[in-house]
Amino acid sequence: KAPLLLPRVGRCRRAGMSVSRDEKAERDEQRRKFNEKVELAELRAVFDTLDRNRDDKIDAVELNNMLSKLEHKAKKQEIEDMIWEVDEDCDRCVSWEEFKAMFYRVRHDKSGWEPRRLFNVVEFMM
Repeated sequence: KAPLLLPRVGRCRRAGMSVSRDEKAERDEQRRKFNEKVELAELRAVFDTLDRNRDDKIDAVELNNMLSKLEHKAKKQEIEDMIWEVDEDCDRCVSWEEFKAMFYRVRHDKSGWEPRRLFNVVEFMM
């Protein structure tokens, strides 16, 4: 991956100017927001890669096709379980909102109890 280029914010120390706490806090906040936008764009790109028929949902066939391309032979039940763990509305598909919620829920899970199988696939694809 290419390195992320962050927007320049604040003053240059080399010019003999110091950076105030407020400026540093503002710069840190801008950097955090920028990184969140980049991560969300990458997450959406993974979702779109999985959603081959462009119906804004990932079903078992689409997930299985991607796992096959990644040279992972999964059983039908394993694929269905991966979707079931994330599927909030019980339609046997993963919508963009469910996908995004799963990613951030697992990312911030400190208990270790959140199902991680689909998350692991997504992280690998990012």
